[in-house]
Amino acid sequence: PWSLLSISFVWKQGGQLHIQVSVTTRVFLLRKVLKMEKVTAPDEQQPELEHVIVGTDLATYNVYIQGKLASRKSSCVVVTIHDIGSNHKALVTFCSLPCMAPITARSLNVHICLPGQDTGAPDLDQEFPSMKELSEELIKILSQLQLDQVILLGVGAGANIACRLALLIPSTVLGIIALQPTAAAAGIMEQVKERTVLSNLKLSDYGKDTDQFMIAHKFGHLEEAHEEDIRRMVEAYKQTLHRDINPRNLKLYVESYMKRTDISEVLQNNLRCDILLVVGSQSSVAKQTKAMFKLFRKGSQNKSNASLIKIDRVGDVLTESPEKVAEAILFFCQGLGMVPTVLGPRSRNLTDRPRGVSMSSADVPNIRRLSLCDH
Repeated sequence: PWSLLSISFVWKQGGQLHIQVSVTTRVFLLRKVLKMEKVTAPDEQQPELEHVIVGTDLATYNVYIQGKLASRKSSCVVVTIHDIGSNHKALVTFCSLPCMAPITARSLNVHICLPGQDTGAPDLDQEFPSMKELSEELIKILSQLQLDQVILLGVGAGANIACRLALLIPSTVLGIIALQPTAAAAGIMEQVKERTVLSNLKLSDYGKDTDQFMIAHKFGHLEEAHEEDIRRMVEAYKQTLHRDINPRNLKLYVESYMKRTDISEVLQNNLRCDILLVVGSQSSVAKQTKAMFKLFRKGSQNKSNASLIKIDRVGDVLTESPEKVAEAILFFCQGLGMVPTVLGPRSRNLTDRPRGVSMSSADVPNIRRLSLCDH
């Protein structure tokens, strides 16, 4: 649609701001917030969101605000970045669960939907950004929304982008919540499977191989003992994937993720904020996440505090164990000094506190106590 923009002027009609630009001013205006509107979700599980469209040199991003953007200076701001085979709705749903209410009620959640991944999005007509470029693009989005200090919450590919973003703007990122992350480049087996998936998606269809790849990426290794328990989750995910995500655009995001570079060493030496890693024991990236955690335990150059929570008998922590993830996020935010007056379920049961400990100190749990892996 940008090729239709021609005459440079602005006018207001019916409460909406209309913009038309000439080719000579295209780059300037594409770096601005292009549109803001309220979105009332038809799904009762989805809250009312403020929809902001932010344009950059490379792409257009749909950003969904859960909360009041005007409170960004006084609230805990959580910026979410979704995984491949998903979009912002998965994280909006998670943040709207009752277990997240103690955090959501005291925070501003900014959900970023990456190019072409929104529900019903048309085919992208431009090159999809690389993982590095996506992290650079998000800097512009945070700047346009005037978000000065944020906590990043990324899932899968989104967690990789979050880590890259934190390296670029250490003074802005207070902490990272990385769900099922990896810092390594794609392995040989991953690349082999990816070629089949990209071939199918290029044909504008979700084939059996594509479904298996996306399910394995999200849910990990499905054991017979648990297959019946999560069958409905898997089926619901397939239906959402086929209904909401444009397969041609998914191909571009998958391709970008599979071409990611290894950022292990740069994270080990340069990450300055605290990071919480959460992964399921059955996740396809369980080994990579544990290896990522060990990076932060080595050497003295790293200035960040890293914690790892590995949840047993779970593949997708966000879908299968949201309560544990929510509690870990709560403790992590408290450790950063955010939402300090809120207590998690376990903390509420602790009535006997040792003498000499202040209430403020007792209300800020040490996230390291939640680490469930062998160090």
